[in-house]
Amino acid sequence: FSDAFRTPGGLTPNVVTFTTAMNALGHPGHWQATLHLLRLLTGSRQVNAVAYTTAIRACALPSVWQKAIALLEEMRGRVEVDGIVLNATVTACQKASAWEKAVELFEVAGDHGLVDVVGFNAAMSAWAQGGHWQQVLHLLRRLRCSQRPSSVTFNNCISAGEKASQWQMSLEMLQEACKEGHANHVSFNATITACERGSRWTLA
Repeated sequence: FSDAFRTPGGLTPNVVTFTTAMNALGHPGHWQATLHLLRLLTGSRQVNAVAYTTAIRACALPSVWQKAIALLEEMRGRVEVDGIVLNATVTACQKASAWEKAVELFEVAGDHGLVDVVGFNAAMSAWAQGGHWQQVLHLLRRLRCSQRPSSVTFNNCISAGEKASQWQMSLEMLQEACKEGHANHVSFNATITACERGSRWTLA
């Protein structure tokens, strides 16, 4: 590492120190600083999957989501790509509204058995952004085959119905969320909005 990062006692920060700093900075508002720290790590050959995952999460912006993809490709030649980093990349693309890329990466991760409920939720939100409510329901069925849905899962389904003017879907998903103990204020508010948009104000 650069001498500029040495402590007063002459100690040199290690990969844990740098990944801790990256986590502190690791949100879209500080993506440049996070990538700078990653470059220092790659230069020292101490980089690991945690560092790449943190950097990828910091790139969840419409203007820089391509950097998340580039980091994923770069990572393949350095450290093992696992489900955590793939799900983080899917989420970064989804948050940056690059929903088509998010879905594409989700399917790649799924082909390798590397998706968890976080990845499913990100992909469902991505499909909802594109107005593909049928795909959201399809992913819910796929998720149930191996994992348990979360509150976020049901909220994504409800939101998909709202965005696509499918108020019946939103209402049905709210009922399922209540039955499984996953309904919260987000669920109810999104369902109310869906019913209002569908001119079902008596249900809202």
